[in-house]
Order: sequence, then structure tokens, then C-alpha cells
Amino acid sequence: MTPPVQRLSMDAATALARRRSFERLLRCALSERLLDANPPDPGDDRRPARASVETPAGAIRLKCRPPFVGWRHGEIERVTISPPGSRLARRIEDPLDLLEILRGLHPEGRWDRLCEEIENSITNEALSIATRSERNGAIAEAARIRGCATLIDWVRASVPEAEWSVFLEQWSAVGHPHHPCAKTRIGFTAKDSIRYAPEFGAGIDVSWLAVRRDRLVLETASSDLDPWAFLARHFPAAIKRWRLGLGALGAAPEDYLPLPVHPWQWREIVTSRFADEIARGEIIRPEGAETPCLATLSLRTLTPTEPAGAPWLKLPLSIQVTSSRRELVPGVVAAGPWMTRRIEGILARDETLRGALAILGEPVGLRFLSADPEDGRAGMLSALLRRPVSHVLRPGEIAIPVAALFVPSPVTGKPLFIELAEATNGNTLSAFADYCRLALTAFLRLSLLFGIALEAHQQNTLLVVDEHDALRRIVARDFGARVLASADPSDPVPAAAREMEVPDRGALRELVSHAVFESHVRELVALLARQGAIRPEGCWRVVRTVIDEVFAGLGHEIDIGTANAERGALLGRPWRAKSLLRMRVAEHPGDSFVDTENPLARAG
Repeated sequence: MTPPVQRLSMDAATALARRRSFERLLRCALSERLLDANPPDPGDDRRPARASVETPAGAIRLKCRPPFVGWRHGEIERVTISPPGSRLARRIEDPLDLLEILRGLHPEGRWDRLCEEIENSITNEALSIATRSERNGAIAEAARIRGCATLIDWVRASVPEAEWSVFLEQWSAVGHPHHPCAKTRIGFTAKDSIRYAPEFGAGIDVSWLAVRRDRLVLETASSDLDPWAFLARHFPAAIKRWRLGLGALGAAPEDYLPLPVHPWQWREIVTSRFADEIARGEIIRPEGAETPCLATLSLRTLTPTEPAGAPWLKLPLSIQVTSSRRELVPGVVAAGPWMTRRIEGILARDETLRGALAILGEPVGLRFLSADPEDGRAGMLSALLRRPVSHVLRPGEIAIPVAALFVPSPVTGKPLFIELAEATNGNTLSAFADYCRLALTAFLRLSLLFGIALEAHQQNTLLVVDEHDALRRIVARDFGARVLASADPSDPVPAAAREMEVPDRGALRELVSHAVFESHVRELVALLARQGAIRPEGCWRVVRTVIDEVFAGLGHEIDIGTANAERGALLGRPWRAKSLLRMRVAEHPGDSFVDTENPLARAG
């Protein structure tokens, strides 16, 4: 019998949030070598693995739950420190205590800023944990009453079909699995988080601004796409109210174009930073021109609830979430439609890729054109219109955010991936192999043949399962990417997005390594090992076989020298992962990568 889901008080939720924050910070410090401990010998899967590291503050000793699957994924159940010259050890459990030890080892870091970010994250995570415990308790009880064996069974039986995917988006919003600031939202108050974050499920009314045509830059996936007609077709009621609202103010609708804005962004940013343009009538907010939405796993991407099936709205929020401010800079607005055109063209002619990959394209981008591009406002007032998830689903199919696969189901207590695998055919290794074939065919083939490496981490991808919960294809959304400069000279990268271009395949490989091999494959291997489902060596043999299948499927479409070099690198060189902690304490935060062990070098 599945144990009942525990409903937590705020005190208990806060204690759990602090513990989880400590564990993420410790794993980052160890995997990024800010704490230089040698990995323990995995030894017996039934006995804890132990390690130690000497620091100026004393000797730190670690006890890890078996099996040990690497520092990034290790479950460290006990950490103690013995001060110099003392045999007495005290337990370390608070992230701020650990930060002081790290500060002593690396005094040049911006540790005060990180302390503030972690405290902010803990506050938000505690609110999230308490709310989720209530929601999961209700789901568990409802599933028991209805006789639903899995969470997906309950979703299909209890949630309207049009809301299946957004329900899973909001249910799985537990935060970044590794980031030391998993729930940081610098700029939001606690009240803002409850009002706008996905896990709280509140409706959000998006306003449609009117922006003078000469102050708006338009980006489209095709030259014959008319943004005005696109918006009027997909949001007819809101655009009708927009026109009426403009007329009531004495403005001519033909002089303006609609631009959606998040209500927080309007209230906190636009009204002050764009006050002059508002005063001159270049930006108008017509009364009543709103679209009701729900937040998705990505805080700034909203799915309309009316009309159903309308494009999703990716909007800027001038707050820091995990590592970066969530604005939409010109390069991102330009990249979405361009990448949509590029990948849709590739999928149209590559049947193998089309069988594994679909995309939620971004056919329209809009951004405010400032008179001074260096005034610091780039990215604060813009939008991308994204195809809804229904655009890529067949009858009976459901799209599950990949991040949700790692979250324990309230119905069985097992991670959703294992729950799905056991419910489908009971063969978890077979489900793992199916998943690897989809993910690696999609993203490795796209990189090798077409020179595009998508930042396809767990939040940016969806897994489509059919009415029998069989795995069917991967869906990519969000087009942060690296593009080989020589890939297709006939359709060059837009000037605003030129930073996506890279000169060689090594840069593509690095992103595929981080976003796919680390974020998808190794994460699943570690999950299956921790759950006692499959030993890691069995999983890695499957991964190596799938890689061989992908390369064999390239045929003569890639020259043999390049194919051999890329296969050799994937099987023999270290993998790469983003350094989530080092980037936060650096003087100028930005993406940086660290080497990780390549398990395929020993999986043959």
C-alpha cells in the first residue's frame, strides 16, 4: 500500500527547504571542485560510501547513501566537521554554515550575494513545499477513491483534456534539481510568488498594450506572416477589445500594434522605465484588453485559458530566477522565429528526425525599439508567441515536461518515470532504452547533421506519451542554441542573434553534453540507480548501443572523418556540464563549464 502523502506545516516546509538547499549547495561544491574531495569507492551497493576533505575550518567527513553515483547526484545523508586539533565532530546541516567554509577556501568569491540568493530561494521553496504537500495529498486521496493506479491515470480521469499538459507543468514546478538557488526570484515578494508562480496555480490576466508601429520591431518565421493578422486570428476577443479601447481613448488602431505584457512587468517596470513613451502616447494600455492565462514551468511563459489552443506567450520579467534575469533581449526575440523556420524546414525533409523530435515553434517575436539601444531597457518590453502544445499532439496523447519525470508521484510515491515504465510494460530498462533513442536521435542527430545544438535541458523539453503511456517523441521548446557558422549560408543567423554562432563542432558538443547527456541521460541513470531499479553499468551499455545506432543511421549524410571524430569524442573525452555554483560567486556571472566523468569510456 502506498503511504499517505504528508501534509506539511510552514515550519516543517522551511526546515525541509533548508535541508534541500544545503544538499544542492554541497553537491555543487563537490562536483565543481570547490570542495576538493576524492569520490569514494562505490563499493557495496548496500553500504554507505564515505569520503573526507581537509579545509582550514577542519576535516569534513561525508557519508553517502548507496549506491554512490557521483557527487552531482549523490545522496549525502550526513556531513560532519572536526575543528583543527580536535577529535570532536559537529554536524553541518545549514547552507549558510557551508557557505562560510567555502568562503574560507575561496575568499575572492561574491559570497554575500550568494547568501542573499540562497535565503530568497529557501523562502520561496518553503512556500512551494507547503502548497505542494496540500495539493499532492488531495490528488492521492482522489486517485485512491477513483482507483487510479498512476498520476497520469488520475490526470486523464480528472482533468479536462485541454488542461492535461499545463496541469503537469504546474505540478512539477519543484525547482532546479541541482542549482544552489533553485527557487530564487530576486525582485518578487513572497506575495508575488504566490500570485504568479506556476505551483500556486493562480490565473494571470495578460494585458495587450498598444505600441506605435514605428516603435516596434517585428520578427517572423516567414516573410508572408502578418503579425497583426496572426494576433487577430488567435486572440479575436482580446484584440477586438483592444481596438475598442484605443478608439475610446481617441487613438487610431491602425497606428499601433498589440504587444502582450505580464501584469507584474507592467506595474513594476514598464510604468516607470517607459514613462516618457507612455506620456507621449507611444505606449497605451487600453482598458479591458486582457487574456486570462496560467503560468507554465517557465515562470515567464504563460498559456492562455481563453481562447483554448491560442499561442503561448513568452514575456519578459525583470527579476532574477536561478542564475539570470528573465528578460527577452533582442537576440532572443530574433532567434525564436529564425530557429523555428530553420528547424521546421529540417523536420520537413528528415523523416528519421521527425519521428523522434517535434518543436513548439515561435513564429512571431515583437520588441520595443528604444531610441537609445544602450539605455539599459533592451529586453524589458517584448514578447515571443509560441505554438501551444496541442499543436504537436495526436488524439489521446499527453505531453509531460521532462522535469516532471523525476518528481515523486503522489499516487505511488515513485518518480513519475518509474511509475510510467512499470505501468506500461513493467520493464524499466526497456523504457529507459526507448527514452534514450528518442532523446539522442532528436538532439544528437540535429547537432551532427545540421549543426544545431539546442539547450534542451529538462525544463525546455517535453515527452509525449500515447493513450497507453508508451513513449512516442520528444518536443523541444525555447530556442537558446549554438549554431555552426557554416551550417547553412543560405539562411544566416540574424545579426541580433549572432552570439549563437560557433566556429567548430567542439562548442556544439559541449552544449549537447550539458543539455542532453547530463540533463537527460545521466539524470535518468542516477535516478534508476538510487531507486534500485537498474544498476548504472547496465544503463550505460544501453546508452552506448543507442549512440552506435544514431551514428549508423547517419549513413552517408556526414563525412566519415567527422563522424569518427565526433563518436570518438562522445565515447572517450570528458563530458561537460554548466558550473552552477562557480558562476554565482564569480565577479561577473556568466555561463562556465566543468569537465565531468565520461561513463561511456568504461561501458563497453
